[in-house]
Amino acid sequence: MNEVLENTITPCDSASRVIANFYVQLGRDDWENARRIGIERRDRDREEGIVELATHPEICLDPDETATNYGAEMAAAMWLKVPFDENTDPRKALKFDLLFRGLKIDVKRPHVRAKALSIPPHTRDGWCDIYLVVQCVGRRYKVTGWMRAAEARTEKYWNDGCAKPCWQVPFGDLRDPIDLLLAEGLP
Repeated sequence: MNEVLENTITPCDSASRVIANFYVQLGRDDWENARRIGIERRDRDREEGIVELATHPEICLDPDETATNYGAEMAAAMWLKVPFDENTDPRKALKFDLLFRGLKIDVKRPHVRAKALSIPPHTRDGWCDIYLVVQCVGRRYKVTGWMRAAEARTEKYWNDGCAKPCWQVPFGDLRDPIDLLLAEGLP
């Protein structure tokens, strides 16, 4: 676990702050840092053939889309009061974004109009313990809810009737974010 925390950073912008129970506002410097990290990851993934323009145009063309994803991870780290590691890449050896009380957290940022948490079928058991849903508008993020990974990846939530079959957990089935902070002995 020490290897994971070696390269951690915390949001550096004094303007970044938790502004309400479930809301985090990223300051300009942290937003720019998230944008830089997102663009670097996007470019590396394109070079390695992980992300292609034909299948992921929003990621390949819009630098703010990648910034929003990294910003969600930074906001979740601030909300959970844990370090954020810009080198953690879910497509590589580490399949999670944050560590919280020994739990591997995968931060999911659904699109604004989404009504469910979507989990692609290539995810494997053990990659993470918890899915944490963080929605955003601009540089303001809201921690919406969470679910244990083992519970989310069940037949109950499998949906093969959509364009890309996946597990889809309706937002109404997510647990209250505060329960994650208060829970003991998860999972």
